[in-house]
Amino acid sequence: MIVRLLRSILQVLQKARPLALLCLCTLGACQSGPAAWRPLWRVPYGYLPTPDRLELDRARQQMKVGDWQGAHERLEALIEEFPDVLDLGFAMQDVQAQLLAQGRLTGMQEGLNKPSLTGPLEPSKATMQQLDPASILKFWYARRAALFPSVASMVLAARVERNSEQALVWLDRALALDQSCAWAHYGRAHALLGLRDQYRWRNSREALARALALDPSHVLARRMEAWMLAQEGVTGHAAIALERWLIATEFDPRVGHKSRVEARLDLARIWLMDGDVDSALRELRSMEGEAYDRERRLLLLAVALTEKGDAEGALSVVRQAGLIPGVGALPRVQEALLLEHWFEDDKGALVLWNQIMEEASESSDPAGLLQAFRARVAVERSGRESLRDQFERSAIGSRKEQ
Repeated sequence: MIVRLLRSILQVLQKARPLALLCLCTLGACQSGPAAWRPLWRVPYGYLPTPDRLELDRARQQMKVGDWQGAHERLEALIEEFPDVLDLGFAMQDVQAQLLAQGRLTGMQEGLNKPSLTGPLEPSKATMQQLDPASILKFWYARRAALFPSVASMVLAARVERNSEQALVWLDRALALDQSCAWAHYGRAHALLGLRDQYRWRNSREALARALALDPSHVLARRMEAWMLAQEGVTGHAAIALERWLIATEFDPRVGHKSRVEARLDLARIWLMDGDVDSALRELRSMEGEAYDRERRLLLLAVALTEKGDAEGALSVVRQAGLIPGVGALPRVQEALLLEHWFEDDKGALVLWNQIMEEASESSDPAGLLQAFRARVAVERSGRESLRDQFERSAIGSRKEQ
C-alpha cells in the first residue's frame, strides 16, 4: 500500500517544480556525504552590505503577503544601486511575473513596441498583444541583454528563457565575459537538463560541480545538491544536505518563503522514502496551517499516516486535499486506494475510479491522463472480478442441481 501511495506522490513532486534542482560534485562526494558550507555573500554578483540585506528581507516579506507593488518598488531601488547582484534580479523577475499576471505592469509590454536592434529576439507584431507574462519577460530581458550586454543581464535573460538551447547561448555569452561566474555555471546546469541529450545528466553535474568549486556557499546550488542526491537514491545524504540548507538559510533574505516550504516538503518526502516516518510526521504536522503547496503536504501526510496504520486519519486528510480547487485527480486516486486496500469498500472505490475517468476525458493534462489510465485498469479489473464471481455462483448452482 505504501509503495503505491508513494509512487502517486512522486508524480505530484515531478509536476511543476520549475527549479530543476541538482548537484553532485563527484562520486567521492556522494560516498562521503554532502560537504559542509556557510551561506556567505560573495562579490561581485552576490554581495550586499548589511543594511541592504535588511531591505531585501523587507521586500521578501512583502512578497510573502502578496504586496507585489511594494516589493517591486523596494527591489527597484536596490537594483538601481546594485545592478549586478543576481539575487536582486531573480527576486525582481518573480515579482514582475506576478504583476504582469495581474495586468499591473503594462510598461514592460509597451516597451516591446519600441524598435531595437535585437532582430529575431523580438516578438512579431501579430503576437505582440497576445503575449503571456512569461513571454513578455523572455522578450524584455532578451532585448535588455542584447542592447546592454553584461554578465548579469545575460544570466537574467537565460533564467526566463524557456528554450534550453537559447538559455545556454545566453549563459555561454556570460561566461565569455567572466569565466569565474558561478551563477552562469549554475544556470548552465539547469539548462542542460532541459536538452534531449543522453549525457545531459552528467553534463549538468559537471556544470554544478564547477559552480560549487567557484562558490561553495552558493545557496541555490546547494539546494540543488540535495535534489540530485535524492534523485540518485542517496536518501540519507539528501536528508543531511536539505537539513543543512534549511538551517543555513533560515533567516536568509535571498531565500523566499515558498522555496523553504518546498524544501521542507522535500525533506519529509525523503524521510518517508527512507523509512523515517516519525520524523516526516513531525515535520508535516509542524507545517499545519501553511497555505502554500497545501495539497502536497496533505498527500504526504496521508502517506505517513497510512504507514503508521492510521487509515482513518489518512482518509480524512486525503478528502481534505480533494477539496482544494484545481488539485487534480490525485487525492481521489489516493482515496480509492485507501477504500480498496484498507476499508474493503470496492463499490466506493469504483465510484471514484469512474469519476476520474470521466473528468480525464475532458482534459489534455498528461498527469490527468495517467491517472485516467490507472482508473481504467481498476475499473476493468473490477469488471473481470465481478464476471468471475457470477461464473462461480452459477457453477455452484449447477452442481447443486445435479
